[in-house]
Amino acid sequence: MADASSPPRPDSVPEQARWDPDPSDPGFEWVLGEVDQDGERHGRYKFWNREGVLHGTCTYVHGKIEGVNENYHPDGSISSRGEWRDGVLYDCDYFRAECESPEPWPAQAGDEVREVRYLSTDGKANDSIQYFDEHGEQVGMDGEPLPPRPEALPETARWFPDLGRWVDGRIERGTNRQIGTWKWWNVDGELQRAEEHDDQGRVRELLEYENGRLDSRSVYDANEVRLHYSSYFDDGQLFVERKKNADGKEIHEAFYTREGELREQTDTEWEGERIVKRRELGRGGELRFEAEQDPDGAGRLLCSLYFESGEPSARGALEGERIAGTWTFFDERGQPRRSLDMDPYELESEPTRERLP
Repeated sequence: MADASSPPRPDSVPEQARWDPDPSDPGFEWVLGEVDQDGERHGRYKFWNREGVLHGTCTYVHGKIEGVNENYHPDGSISSRGEWRDGVLYDCDYFRAECESPEPWPAQAGDEVREVRYLSTDGKANDSIQYFDEHGEQVGMDGEPLPPRPEALPETARWFPDLGRWVDGRIERGTNRQIGTWKWWNVDGELQRAEEHDDQGRVRELLEYENGRLDSRSVYDANEVRLHYSSYFDDGQLFVERKKNADGKEIHEAFYTREGELREQTDTEWEGERIVKRRELGRGGELRFEAEQDPDGAGRLLCSLYFESGEPSARGALEGERIAGTWTFFDERGQPRRSLDMDPYELESEPTRERLP
């Protein structure tokens, strides 16, 4: 029964219905349904808005919505239908209004779309979003017919006409974050890209494909700094690999031949902005250069360069980016041939064999 504070009861609202408005849920002011011994909603319920227009029907089980819930446009046509389990919404369909309606409708849907279906396996994220025209045929979000669906694609993959790609991935409800595994295929079903997202929507791994084979792989930290990058030859053999530390400093770089042999490699250790150790290898893993922090001189790196034979070709120090102190040069048998004080020349170099010689 309506209490003293309720407005006049519209003729369309049954006498048994009560005035029970919720400011956070407008349109459900008149309520018809029973409660259990704890005062929780229980059983079949109907709702009308203030003017007496039927707005929704659902079933409660001890305070939680269970089963099919339907809401309606002002003309009585269905606006949405949701499947609820233990108070959680799983799959849900939205239907376009043919009249003025306050009911929600997905903004991304094209003019020819008449139904949008959100599918969820856990009620927390949308596994897929499907669009249908007035004939019940599945279409793209723009309302245009879908291209033929390649057999290899999962049923949850949907067509993105603006990208010209099929896409599969989960969208968290409430935040619209991309979570879990996302994949992109071209119109013919050839895999183009795959991403792994964490529960905050951040990309943690990215795989890119070309002509059906893996072309590159990137791994990111929680701040979306790329820590690891690999690219591959067209036969799948590793071509280049790069790694960075948490500060974004490169700590490893390696190049390989098509036969899988190491061509060159650089490994670097950092303390903040300062390099404290570096090793460079040549073809087959031969040591070509190394530099290590001088324990007796802060900021000084002791450097050694090597011939392909493995014998040292030069040794000396770097202070910052300045070639400093006495350097000793060797012949290919490893015998000293010359020593030279480099300070007067005021030459600069980074700690790498690429520039020091």
